[in-house]
Amino acid sequence: VGFDNKAETEVLANGINGILVPTGDVERLADAIGMLADDKGLRDRVGQNAKRYVNENCTLDNAINIYKDIYTGLSGR
Repeated sequence: VGFDNKAETEVLANGINGILVPTGDVERLADAIGMLADDKGLRDRVGQNAKRYVNENCTLDNAINIYKDIYTGLSGR
């Protein structure tokens, strides 16, 4: 569960691997947390999708490639 801002939307797809609410809307944030707490099916589905996303995208090789691209771009090569 997170706010609908650039950082969060790079990782969370609303209703798929997370729940996004308008930035700063703490009431909607609390409602989203409550919705996940009350709905086991939704919680399980979102949790499984989040785990899949992390396993596929948050690997050491991916991090190395991201940093390599950054440094290559900064060096002008």
